[in-house]
Amino acid sequence: MTSTSTRPTERLEGYIYNAWYMAGWVSELDADKSTARILNEPLVLYRTAAGRWVAFEDLCPHKLVPLSFGKRIGDCLRCGYHGLKFDEDGRCVEIPGQAIIPPSVRVRTYPAVEKHGGVWIWMGDPERADEGALPAIIGEGDAGYQVFSQTTDIDGSARMLWDNLLDLTHIPFLHFDSLIGGDPSAAAAIFAAEVAKNSTPHDRGIAMDSWHIFPGRPDLLGHGRPLEEHAITDFSAPGVLTINIDSYEVGIREAFPQGDIPADRLLLQASGCQIVVPVTESTCKVFHNSGNWDKAPPDEGRKLRNAKAIIEDKLMIEAQQASMRANPQARPLMLSMDRNVARFRSIMSRLVEQDAQVLAAQ
Repeated sequence: MTSTSTRPTERLEGYIYNAWYMAGWVSELDADKSTARILNEPLVLYRTAAGRWVAFEDLCPHKLVPLSFGKRIGDCLRCGYHGLKFDEDGRCVEIPGQAIIPPSVRVRTYPAVEKHGGVWIWMGDPERADEGALPAIIGEGDAGYQVFSQTTDIDGSARMLWDNLLDLTHIPFLHFDSLIGGDPSAAAAIFAAEVAKNSTPHDRGIAMDSWHIFPGRPDLLGHGRPLEEHAITDFSAPGVLTINIDSYEVGIREAFPQGDIPADRLLLQASGCQIVVPVTESTCKVFHNSGNWDKAPPDEGRKLRNAKAIIEDKLMIEAQQASMRANPQARPLMLSMDRNVARFRSIMSRLVEQDAQVLAAQ
């Protein structure tokens, strides 16, 4: 059961609440007690002895102090101020010095699920929480892949990250030394592929795919011959990017023009995701990972390249946010490269309106 908050919540405009948001990678969370902030709502999380994750509003209803200042007592959480104890359903089960516990003394709880190596929180109507709507990412612990996960805090709005991930023509410029490896021919190939890629809007986002020639991956395949690669990308509300890259010998598309490429012609398969979570109106977290199928040797180089690329994005987005704060009257231009940005904004506007109608009906 999910209880009503002890305070009115100021909802962030332009975001949907009836959706799953990541609170953190399991490998980075403390199962005894962790905190998170999603859509400007402070949360405290812990995992019960049975392995179930619990997410509370980080607010004791008595004196409105953070429950994260308290202590775990078995599967309960005790407030660190006056000792009120709450069970995993948010009910107060003990008030020191008081025998009768009013049923109104409870904490708001949120549906929480562990999947794909992360803990996901449903921020909207708990009756609508649907585990089938969890993002289809590949994460730590998923069979068939070696995955490396990280988290990055960004002093910039989630919307700026949406724009960044929807327009990957910035890769040859911002990530020339990291993802491109300083290779001008690879930069040109990636840029051309991004300009020509196919984009298909769907109900919650945009599916994209492109082909390009990459100089080679000798550390993973044992040779430096060029590869023909198929990049399959999806960006969906509330802000999840998934990337899958299939690598083949050059000429594969010519050999199989209908697209029915046999599975045994696949040389390498890589995956990645970036999950953008709004923290406040102007800050966000990005939960990201990358990995190869487990037939490939460990790819330490890719870890370093991706980690460097994330920092490059972080620095650029933070500079953009600072510039916009300093120039509040200025408005960014929209160019042809922003076509998917415009499409996704339209999709999000529709979803936000639908979400607001659901919330208003509660």
